[in-house]
Amino acid sequence: MDALSKELHDFLCRLGEYPEQVSDKLQGYTQALLQLLTPADELLIKGRYGILGSTKESMAQLANRFNTDENTVEAVLQQCLRKIAITPEWQDIKALTQLKAIRLK
Repeated sequence: MDALSKELHDFLCRLGEYPEQVSDKLQGYTQALLQLLTPADELLIKGRYGILGSTKESMAQLANRFNTDENTVEAVLQQCLRKIAITPEWQDIKALTQLKAIRLK
């Protein structure tokens, strides 16, 4: 996983684990970001990270849900992360999260 994708992955993990720590505005931006993906890919990301009202699912559960194997799910997840990690929309969201972190110090 490249550095840009890793930053996005880390953000999505935090959003899934601690949604109350992410503002409604930032969650809205994240929803808009995911809409850059196909509907199936959006569901895959939401399910993997348990974000935006979705329940977190294991790789095996996602593979079963999408009628494929875990390796394919992992490959598609990586492609999706990379696809949206290079967008200006993600760069804007990332900047907002960094500003918030600076204010908390």
